[in-house]
Amino acid sequence: MIKYTQTIGQGRRNALKILFSKVIAVVMLWLCAASGISASAQSTGKCTVKGVSLTLTGNIGVDFFIEMDSQSSVTSFDLDGPQGKITVSAKDLRPVENGGNKGCYKLSYSVSAQQGSQRITLRANDDNGICALYRSDGEKRFESDKASFSVIDYIVKVKGDSRARKALKELADALDTYVKSSPQENDHAREKYENAKENYRRMLLDGSKADSIDIKDTDGQGRNYTFEYNAQQFKAEFSYRIDGKENWRIYDSYLIRSRSDMIMICDRLLTLHKIHGRDMVSYRTAEDMADEWEIHNSAYDYLPQGDMKNHAKDVDFDPDDQGKSLGDFMLEKIKGK
Repeated sequence: MIKYTQTIGQGRRNALKILFSKVIAVVMLWLCAASGISASAQSTGKCTVKGVSLTLTGNIGVDFFIEMDSQSSVTSFDLDGPQGKITVSAKDLRPVENGGNKGCYKLSYSVSAQQGSQRITLRANDDNGICALYRSDGEKRFESDKASFSVIDYIVKVKGDSRARKALKELADALDTYVKSSPQENDHAREKYENAKENYRRMLLDGSKADSIDIKDTDGQGRNYTFEYNAQQFKAEFSYRIDGKENWRIYDSYLIRSRSDMIMICDRLLTLHKIHGRDMVSYRTAEDMADEWEIHNSAYDYLPQGDMKNHAKDVDFDPDDQGKSLGDFMLEKIKGK
């Protein structure tokens, strides 16, 4: 009899627990609905890591280039590494204006050479927590929505790139030695690294010839392309003007200074889409396109800051511009053409 009473009592307690849990669930759902909060609130933030690189001038910095959806609710970014965690407000960021990462937001974290093997971790946040973080293709998501990169990762990337220039590979080798140097070797390794960095800078200024260029069709429509040059990504666009004449445009072309490389790049563009000459019978050549490119670069160098200088930083190739001099272009601008 006593056993039976205990069993009945236990059953009632279990039933009350179940009933109580159901009441709590209903109350929680009601509270969520009343306050306008989804019962399964999820982060609406989304970011894409379009590229990762290093800043090699002054302090060594690991750089993440971020693309944010216009509807994204990202509020901040956390960068965590050997110097501790830093938080950057999304509203304080400004888009990159030049180069292959134009339009992206740059987040940098400085490290010493001796911290080169330590990874820098990036994550994005919104009011609901950690945001979705995607790789450069915008489809594959980072595990745990955290991206990480180190100086050593950059070195491995350069050494494994068959298209990397000799001076860049020598810089990567010197940086590798500097990162792995002992305290006794540190001064010598640093000097070797600084020399390699200076040689690389001179190579960029001299514009020594690149062996080849790989141009990729980014939208599959034969209109928007990218190519990598001196470890930077550039955009090229093919279009037809209103009058039906063809046009190639290279964005931030002022950063490329080697005439031989200009010819090589233009030649590759012409294998994708030809452009008629001024007579609309013949076709433009890579050589006369390089002439026009050099004129744009000269204009960019000498013009004061303003709309005209901004226009000169991108080169447009179309039939009407074939054979024009710098004076011709300047006169057209003055006349407002």
